[in-house]
Amino acid sequence: MNKSFIFLCVASLLISGLSRNVSAVPTSAFHLTQDSSVLASQRLLDVAFPESATVNLASGGSYTGQLTNFSALAVTLSASGMSQIVPLAEISHISFYGNVWIPSPEGTRRRGRIRGLAQTIAGVPQSALVIESPYDVGTIDLFSALSNEEYERLSSNPNQIHAVKEIIFENSDEITIKVVSVRR
Repeated sequence: MNKSFIFLCVASLLISGLSRNVSAVPTSAFHLTQDSSVLASQRLLDVAFPESATVNLASGGSYTGQLTNFSALAVTLSASGMSQIVPLAEISHISFYGNVWIPSPEGTRRRGRIRGLAQTIAGVPQSALVIESPYDVGTIDLFSALSNEEYERLSSNPNQIHAVKEIIFENSDEITIKVVSVRR
């Protein structure tokens, strides 16, 4: 229940729109409708995405913008009112940088930067990463990538949120995700 509440706070904050430094948190109901049989087969980790991303291509080029879609076939980057769709097969890795929204227990949020050591999560199915609208929040289903103990260790601190620092494309089915724990 605490994890669902925390996700609701994060999602609500991000949906409420981008303000200068602090904004109020409206209520929302993202994961309240999932039944217990679905939850038993999932290990969802709520994540925040920094404002900017660089998609590095296997061929050596790159695109920079805000990651606005992640599907089984491609990612979409947006910048200055334009969008670029990049097939996953062409991507080496995606690096994230810039501000990330951090919710507080008081129901406000603040901008922060991702700093510190990244925790690497390998063997994540590409389909396990879901980016929600407005594109700076999402979930990773770690059921097949982490044991119960590893998942509990990663997600046990309610005073932290995880910011995605990098996504590495290992093969056509799996990715490695690097996350940084950020204090609320």
